[in-house]
Amino acid sequence: MSLHSPGDMIYLLKDAYETAKNGWPIILALLVILGGGKALGFEIHGAIEVIKDIFSAPEDLRAKKLDNDLKELEVFKKKLELTKKLRDSGVDPESLVKPLEAVAESASSLKAEPIVLGSEQPLISNLEDENEESSDIEDE
Repeated sequence: MSLHSPGDMIYLLKDAYETAKNGWPIILALLVILGGGKALGFEIHGAIEVIKDIFSAPEDLRAKKLDNDLKELEVFKKKLELTKKLRDSGVDPESLVKPLEAVAESASSLKAEPIVLGSEQPLISNLEDENEESSDIEDE
């Protein structure tokens, strides 16, 4: 093929157009497989994204471990500060172990639920539900 030959170039472009026109489902499938996408509530991860995730997985795991270690250190720091405050106030932290264990055992037998803060359902609505149930019993 010569660059100065318009006939050959038109033939190749016409052939490429016909191939794209007749094989559009295959081309679309290749684009979806390589690039991924979302449509009608479905999400397909592309091959490029999957390969990138495979290579970045060790780094992600290392970052999560470091984050967990940091959180453990923060908890340890808070425990240390609390112990220091207790000792400064004249209270021996070891003397609180048995009473705290007794409180924990009695709380488990009471089936107490923690107060939920944040996006979850608050405890107040649970109490309202129990009050509604109790009024239904009184009506019977």
